[in-house]
Formats: sequence, structure tokens, C-alpha cells
Amino acid sequence: MPTMASYDKVGELDYLTHIIFEVYERKPDADADVQREYSVRIGFSPGANCFHVLDTNIDDTHALKVLPRKNFTHHIPLESAISMLQRLVEDDCVTEK
Repeated sequence: MPTMASYDKVGELDYLTHIIFEVYERKPDADADVQREYSVRIGFSPGANCFHVLDTNIDDTHALKVLPRKNFTHHIPLESAISMLQRLVEDDCVTEK
């Protein structure tokens, strides 16, 4: 899958890591005889991370902040994203057997 960052640059994933699948819809002009187009953008947050936890000033919530979301891919046509993700899952299932 084409990504904006190489997999080795992602770094460690920590507590509260989450993956975001954003689906976008582009509606054609009302007069156009074209179907709607859908695209997907995948993002993630590496979670709550602190390199020097003992030196951290914790606020009144007494919690580490979750790092902001990063976009992992550009917009990918929905059909392409589904087929790429299906191949990844199928390859992983074959590898585990």
C-alpha cells in the first residue's frame, strides 16, 4: 500500500494507539451523469507516549496526552483500498497457518 511514511519510520506504538479510516465522498455536479466517487485516507496516532516519564510534568488530569493523529496515506480510491486491505489480511492469514 502506498504510504506517506515508510513503515520503519512509524516508531513504537504505545497505549491508546489508534488507526483512523476516513471515508470521503465527492458528489458530482447535479447536471453531470457521473456516479459519486469515494476515497479513503488512513491515519493513526502512536498513542500516549513519553520518552522521559519520570521528568514529565503531569497536568491536573494526571494522564499522559495521546499524540496527535498523523496521515499515513494520501486519498486512495475506495475500491483500491478495500482490495489492498483484503490482500494484506489474506496474506497474514496464510502466513499464520
